[in-house]
Amino acid sequence: MIFFIISLRFEWWLAFRRATVITAQHVFVAHVNLLLLLPLFFVPKKYSRYALSVLLLLSFVLLFQQLFFEQLMQPDVLEKVFLQSRSKLFIGLGTTVMVLAASTAYKVILINNEKERELTLLKNEKLEQEKEATALKSENLETELKFLKSQINPHFLFNALHNIYTLSYIKSDLAPEMILKLSDMLRYILYDCTGEQVPLGKEINYLKNYVELQQLKAEDADLVIKIAEDIPQSLPIAPMLMVPFLENSFKHGKIEDTQQGWIRLELYWQAPHLIFQVKNSVPAMDFTKDKVGGIGIINVKRRLELLYKDKHTLDIEEKNNEYRVRLCIEIDG
Repeated sequence: MIFFIISLRFEWWLAFRRATVITAQHVFVAHVNLLLLLPLFFVPKKYSRYALSVLLLLSFVLLFQQLFFEQLMQPDVLEKVFLQSRSKLFIGLGTTVMVLAASTAYKVILINNEKERELTLLKNEKLEQEKEATALKSENLETELKFLKSQINPHFLFNALHNIYTLSYIKSDLAPEMILKLSDMLRYILYDCTGEQVPLGKEINYLKNYVELQQLKAEDADLVIKIAEDIPQSLPIAPMLMVPFLENSFKHGKIEDTQQGWIRLELYWQAPHLIFQVKNSVPAMDFTKDKVGGIGIINVKRRLELLYKDKHTLDIEEKNNEYRVRLCIEIDG
């Protein structure tokens, strides 16, 4: 339409013919560029071939213009209007170049949009895969932790029940108190430990109850327990991490041997670290070891690695008839 308006200074039929031909020329150039030259040369980054093809296309356009104006227009009009100057042969060439540039820009935008869309799809797909992997890892971790926590030492429970039965049989005043302590321990294991974390005070209370029930079988045992009073009781901690080491010390320390058996336990707070230390004697002669184990040292190491990776240190050594464990856990309040 714009070319028709510009050409109205000539006869209407000439203006219409001129506008139609130039518009068709532009459509032809745009389609050749979009459907042929760009896919063949520009997209594969064959820029020199693309530039040469564009020059050939423009040359063809110039030739077409010359043939059109010489053969389709009246000679008197042609001579009067378009052959006054050789530069008139380039009528419409400028707009043709603009159409060519616009079609190239349009194709580049389409290519970039397609690449961005593909990148977005790949990124979203990768995020979904990462989410699925994270969810699966979290599920596996939760399952493993539940399994590890479920492996509570039944041998201790059997011994505790036997000792309480003995107290009840001899009508000791300690029997009701010990029953309450054992009940409190069972409640802690069965209910409180179902969560990922428990208040540190409950874990400490379990340790104290465990020691008191163990003392029933050796009242005169060489046993020293030091639990600092300034430990923040409300700090969150994963349950049953210190218990296996305490169980191990009673299991192998042989405190029934009041001449040689002994145990030393320390628990204190150095913000933000909780320090747990336990030492026990190692008998000179081999005793028959209990085959009914608790969650075990190997399992508690696994839990520490899962729950406090890079936030704990665990040192275990045995020398000079002495077994030592030092566990340091960084706890975020």
